[in-house]
Amino acid sequence: MEWVLADALLAQSRDPRALLGALCRGEASAERVETLRFLLQRLEDQEASGAGGAGALPEAAREVAAGYLVPLLRSLRGRPAGGADPGSPARQRQRLLRAAGAALRSCARLAGGPQLAAALAEEALRDLVAVGPAPGLEGASEAAVEVLAAVGPCLRPHEDAALLERVAQAALGLALGGDEAGPAEDAAALVAGRLLPALGQCGGAALRAVWGGLVAPGAPSGPGRVGPQLLVLSALAEKLLPEPGVVRALAAREAGPDARRCWRFWRTVQAGLAHAEDALTRKRARYLLQRAVEVSAELGAECACAPQEGTGPSLFWWSEKKKDELLKFWENYILIMETLQGNQIHVIKPVLPKLNNLFEYAVSEENGCWLFHPSWHLCIYKRMFESENKILTKEGITHFLELYETRVLPFSSDISEFIVGPLMDALSESSLYSRWFPVKVYSEDNK
Repeated sequence: MEWVLADALLAQSRDPRALLGALCRGEASAERVETLRFLLQRLEDQEASGAGGAGALPEAAREVAAGYLVPLLRSLRGRPAGGADPGSPARQRQRLLRAAGAALRSCARLAGGPQLAAALAEEALRDLVAVGPAPGLEGASEAAVEVLAAVGPCLRPHEDAALLERVAQAALGLALGGDEAGPAEDAAALVAGRLLPALGQCGGAALRAVWGGLVAPGAPSGPGRVGPQLLVLSALAEKLLPEPGVVRALAAREAGPDARRCWRFWRTVQAGLAHAEDALTRKRARYLLQRAVEVSAELGAECACAPQEGTGPSLFWWSEKKKDELLKFWENYILIMETLQGNQIHVIKPVLPKLNNLFEYAVSEENGCWLFHPSWHLCIYKRMFESENKILTKEGITHFLELYETRVLPFSSDISEFIVGPLMDALSESSLYSRWFPVKVYSEDNK
């Protein structure tokens, strides 16, 4: 329907410049700006197919951007950020922002050169850095993010590499700062939902800047950083864990980072699986693990990631010869982690035998060594120990002690640290030794 409207408008006027000028007059409603967006996108299609009349179109696009869209976006900066009610003024403002941003992207592409996109990005970046997550200025940061998300993919990977790096660093700073509720959390969600995926399309300098900020040796770490880090990693999962067709396309241009080969990535995923307090963070960790397994199976290439200490089995590895065993192991592992989300013992108990199967896959009795890094198994027990359902905690303790008694496990410093740390802490819980102890039984939806 939108394209029919755009074609009908273009059919009535042979001068796109006059038509664009007419749409830019009058009240800036969401409907008017969306119509302008459809029209600009249709003109883009005509230009790409060679059917457009070049001539004055680049100049007209620059006039629409500088004379209408940029002033419109400036006027929206001081208004409240988008709300949940579709009919609310805040929600209408968000709709207007999205339409104006998309129209601005078309203007940047039709402008006949890279100057417009770079100038718009520079101005929006200054606004974003100046405002940040400051309380009361959410509208300004939202407008800046929309502009950067719109024109970022129009920037040139090499010529504008320095600008892309600065945008990526500012975006990463805001996304990682959302570890507390309030404006900072809202800004982090906005950047992760809108700006980071757009920067992922740019590849090259932007993607390397974000990835470097996450895994650099001096990068901030700790339990409070896991949630924001997984938020960023999930937003860029399609670029950091690319599918086979995408890998070939990237290889033809420039190879990007492969998160599967980075131990910091896997330790962050494990921390999310084992220790994250909120269900959404744990879900992001499971998503990243599952995507890595699916991508590895599709690629079929050898892959290994050694742990930080450089000894013992890889944190993650893949071999086409062992594909069936690897898929079976990870399918069972992810199923157990998903089941633990419910905290309902009658649902979890039938799945616990699969945990025994995981150890059968993980230990080579012939060579007496671990095939899978034992830290993955310990994530399951840690999750059970931290459950508010004390019956589940007790089941986890009992299962580990029985396993430790009946099986000969190869030496692992991770298991030794687990025994003197999380296991001892769990055993010191006095409620476990009471005949009647309080139990909270609830599903993930109650969290």
